[in-house]
Amino acid sequence: MLKKYDSLYINGCSNIWGHGIKNEEDKCPNLLSKKLDLPIYKNSSLCGNSMKGILYSTVNDLKKVENTLCVIGLTFQDRSPISFGNHQYNYSYNSYEYINEKDWHTKHFLDKRRYQWKQDNTKDKNLENVFKSYANYKNELIKHDNKFETNLYREFFYDIVLLQSFLVSQKIDYVFIEWHNHLDVSVIERKRKIELNCYRTEINFDNILNIEWDEMDINPGTGHPSILGCKNISEKVYDFISR
Repeated sequence: MLKKYDSLYINGCSNIWGHGIKNEEDKCPNLLSKKLDLPIYKNSSLCGNSMKGILYSTVNDLKKVENTLCVIGLTFQDRSPISFGNHQYNYSYNSYEYINEKDWHTKHFLDKRRYQWKQDNTKDKNLENVFKSYANYKNELIKHDNKFETNLYREFFYDIVLLQSFLVSQKIDYVFIEWHNHLDVSVIERKRKIELNCYRTEINFDNILNIEWDEMDINPGTGHPSILGCKNISEKVYDFISR
């Protein structure tokens, strides 16, 4: 029997936010709210959200909240936040430029990408300079850190563990959504897999729901879940919570 909650909290990246879907009622947060018959306390999901961004905003949003159900769509490992003033900005895939140089490609792992700040109606010249400097910093890491990918995953796993620990300490029930087994390190070369598994094993997978790409019904025009995909995701989450 489904436990009675007072509200629903949502966080995550564009998969849960509903990128490419015009009607708010067709997006995952509202579909899940209707399915669970719970009002949305807050929806902090946004396109390009980083794991640290999700961690920071969730802690800030839920530090004084009781009896809310927390549903978070986990994002991807090579996104990172920048705090500036009262705001937090995320470097996402849209801020990367793919490169094809063979010596910058790691077989059986993610492609290394070049960070490139793209001006996005930024009026604050200081902020633009910070972003450009950050992009240069990331580029230097890519060039010189022979464990660049390993460190991305390690921080990613740390943030998930920290977020789980916070929610447990606050006695907040939660469900994390994993997209197409993207927490799986089996595709990584053996040496790095052994190294990363010691961090991955700290994650509590009991409250993590994996949803495959075909279950998401990806819209080829947006690369994100379609309206049907959002319905499938909300159904999967509901079944997972009700189990």
